[in-house]
Amino acid sequence: MLREHPAQPVSETMAEGEIVLPLPPGMTHASSVVVHRTTMPPGARTGWHYHPGTLVGVVTGGTLTHYWADGRVSRHPAGTSFITGGPDHLHDGRNEGEDPLVMLLTYINGPDMRLAVDVPAVCCDTARPCRR
Repeated sequence: MLREHPAQPVSETMAEGEIVLPLPPGMTHASSVVVHRTTMPPGARTGWHYHPGTLVGVVTGGTLTHYWADGRVSRHPAGTSFITGGPDHLHDGRNEGEDPLVMLLTYINGPDMRLAVDVPAVCCDTARPCRR
């Protein structure tokens, strides 16, 4: 169960750099890569947001629970990965377990893109689909 005032996730930038090679076919507007290690204590959540670029995540400890704006819930235990990106992928990441959640997150962004954009909460609960 989530605490009323959970601890916040802590992110550490591990590396970042501009893309200088030609982009793969189909990829446009990418200009930088940023790698974070993010640790979320039990009960922590990211809050509702989306990633303007592409985010590739690998869970290295604990379990990430994603709540999606369409009412879906997905769980990503240690050793699994996920990809998300764009304003159609509104989500809230949570650590509902008893162990710290640790993720390596790679952001592939275009010029002047933020890593994440916070949005107002879109769900009251998960028993029914959320409204946008």
